[in-house]
Amino acid sequence: MQTQPILPVATNVELRLLHAGDADELHALIVKNLDRLKPWFDWVHDDYGPGETAEFLRLCEERLQARADFSYGIRRGSELVGVTGLHKIDWGNRIARIGYWLDRDATGDGIVTKSVRVLVRYAFEELLLHRIEIRCAPDNAASRAVPERLGFAVEGEHRDVLRLRDRFQSLTMYALLSGHAE
Repeated sequence: MQTQPILPVATNVELRLLHAGDADELHALIVKNLDRLKPWFDWVHDDYGPGETAEFLRLCEERLQARADFSYGIRRGSELVGVTGLHKIDWGNRIARIGYWLDRDATGDGIVTKSVRVLVRYAFEELLLHRIEIRCAPDNAASRAVPERLGFAVEGEHRDVLRLRDRFQSLTMYALLSGHAE
């Protein structure tokens, strides 16, 4: 059960564990996509600063050392185009969540679906996890399309489970069990 620092996804696309050296590139990508990310993520706000990116990456490294989260940058060639990962890993119950977001200029090529497929395979075959969950806002069609393409089952809606600034957001729960992956 070794952590893989690089996971090949497709020709010219790979997942690479995030680290402190990614701060400038990741911050620029987040700022470029603020309007795209803001409706779905509670950490996104108009004056999102470089210190917040540095702190996020510090936490990624800390959680990686604790084997609680594996946060990957999605790279097309040498360019960072998004983020994904296995999060909230519960080793006792062999469960993890997958989250993702992609630069608006990188959409339309199936990069997220291919990346999540690779993470699922890695989680089941190498980390020996049993259950993978993905939670998406019910009205985020692009995000919901990923688990639906990959055969995840809809298990229901978690009502008002995520606080987004001044309101609560419900999330649709998708899950896939080992032995049921494509």
